[in-house]
Amino acid sequence: MNQKKHHGLTWFNSKIELLGIIDSSGLRVLNIWQVEKTIYHQVIRKFLWNLPKSIVSRRTNASPQSFENTEAFAINKSGGVKTNLFACYARIITKLAAFFPLYNLTEIEENINDKVLLLQLKHKFTNI
Repeated sequence: MNQKKHHGLTWFNSKIELLGIIDSSGLRVLNIWQVEKTIYHQVIRKFLWNLPKSIVSRRTNASPQSFENTEAFAINKSGGVKTNLFACYARIITKLAAFFPLYNLTEIEENINDKVLLLQLKHKFTNI
């Protein structure tokens, strides 16, 4: 089944199609990697971010939100003790996460559907 998937600005189903789109846009590929979460990412996210968040969260609907509609934004905007505690906790988690590899970058295969990719591109006509 060759069903097209939406990937932000354009449509493609394979590495070859993606490379063709990049080439036709006047860019060239320096690197392409597949991004995979490590066990450290999963542990930090589950126990140090999601668990405390679920304890203090009033949210029951898991639908996507804009940043301005998140509880984190509301807490930061409100000021006061809760804002300071939230900011301090976020800094601690961020610093802790910096000590562990949260993602692995691997070579991509031909099938890129449902993959998170990191692309390093350069304009074809510059040497910078």
